[in-house]
Amino acid sequence: MTQFSYVESVNDERRAASGSVGLCATCRFGRPIASSRGSEFWQCGKAAEDRAFPKYPRLPVVQCRGYEEGAREPGGPASD
Repeated sequence: MTQFSYVESVNDERRAASGSVGLCATCRFGRPIASSRGSEFWQCGKAAEDRAFPKYPRLPVVQCRGYEEGAREPGGPASD
């Protein structure tokens, strides 16, 4: 059995979601949020530092001036 690191599995999930989510899926500020009713939303961590960004953007996001490609780092923006 092949073991994957956390970053590899997160990157695989983000690539799969990128079609319906857009840029948020690969942005270091994007974070999926699941509601208790089973709905999934994407939260923008950039909104915490700049009110010009919507906390929950309309999907798919195809253009964003705050986009930064990369995996979210533990303890970084948009983390718990």
